[in-house]
Formats: sequence, C-alpha cells, structure tokens
Amino acid sequence: MKPHDPIYLITSRAVDKCFERFGRKFVGVYGGNCPTRPHSFRAAFRTILGDHKVDPLYIEFWIGHAVPEQQRVYVSKS
Repeated sequence: MKPHDPIYLITSRAVDKCFERFGRKFVGVYGGNCPTRPHSFRAAFRTILGDHKVDPLYIEFWIGHAVPEQQRVYVSKS
C-alpha cells in the first residue's frame, strides 16, 4: 500500500446514499438537505464546540480544516 492509495474502495455518492437512507429511517420525512449527511454532523459538531466557548483554532483543527503552519504547531497535541 502506498501513502496515496485509498483505504476504502467506495464512491462518495454511495456514502451519501447510505446517509440518506439512515436519515429517512431515523429522522423521517425532511425537506432540503439530509440532516444526517456528513457535512451536517460536522456543522453540528462545530456549533456545539463554539457554544461551549472552545477556541476557534482548535475547532478548525478538529474538523479537519487546514490550519496555517505557524498556528498548527500550537494545536498539534500528542
């Protein structure tokens, strides 16, 4: 296995369909975007952390956004 090889051989469309089925099963009928899609979970996670006054730099790091190199040194924890 090489560093850039995918771990799972599945398309993003298949993942979206899985979350859509999950949403219909547990949420029921909904309008607009699926409330159980990965983006919705990330957005909720970010909102909850922000509501609890977590430092925005940590939030960005934890949700996988690129943090500038000079700041990444201070948020990378062992």
